[in-house]
Amino acid sequence: EITASRFMAYHTPLTNSQEFTAALRTARELAANITKGMREIPGTAPDFEVFPYTITYVFYEQYLSIVPEGIFNISMCLLPTFVVCCILLGMDLRSGLLNLLTIIMITVDTVGVMTLWGIDYNAVSLINLVTAVGISVEFVSHLTRSFAISTKLTRVERAKEATTNMGSAVFAGVAMTNLPGIVVLAFAKAQLIQIFFFRLNLVITLLGMAHGLIFLPVLLSYFGKTLYCAMLVWLLSFCEG
Repeated sequence: EITASRFMAYHTPLTNSQEFTAALRTARELAANITKGMREIPGTAPDFEVFPYTITYVFYEQYLSIVPEGIFNISMCLLPTFVVCCILLGMDLRSGLLNLLTIIMITVDTVGVMTLWGIDYNAVSLINLVTAVGISVEFVSHLTRSFAISTKLTRVERAKEATTNMGSAVFAGVAMTNLPGIVVLAFAKAQLIQIFFFRLNLVITLLGMAHGLIFLPVLLSYFGKTLYCAMLVWLLSFCEG
């Protein structure tokens, strides 16, 4: 009785991850067709299976599912981020949604810059994209809270006051504390650190700063919390004081 067997097959020369991934996908399709055909032969065990294997498949298998898994993981990070922001902003759904929108834009723009800067999308870059969600909260939540409690008459005035009061704190307290540690990574000899940690963290910090100090105030000036809510928050804090 033959319990297992193997035979050799060959790929055409493969040079990049796209070709390795396509070869892996094609090999699995071919193996599935062979399995289906063999099971139709009388006497073949119902659990008979043909599967391809080579050492490179161990590394390139991630590319078969990394896009849907990446979207799922980032979404699972955005959901609790939105919930926590709403709670800490005083159950403010609108401010939480504006925070979420800005964080999503930072993440999407980071993916765009990855393409322009030649950074491959893989497991390491996905880790940085997940951390980008957490880092982005620092750039947007403080400014949104400052806008929400402002008692100026118009949204534009409140956005100006929030940027004036919290803009320097976000710039110095978040961006300037991240950048010195990121710049040091540029002198690392390992290409992995230079590309996936220096470049990506630099991009995340610069995009977070731009969205938090430029885009978010404009967004708040159009869709920010109403003055009535801000006055209510002020009266409650005044009564407690």
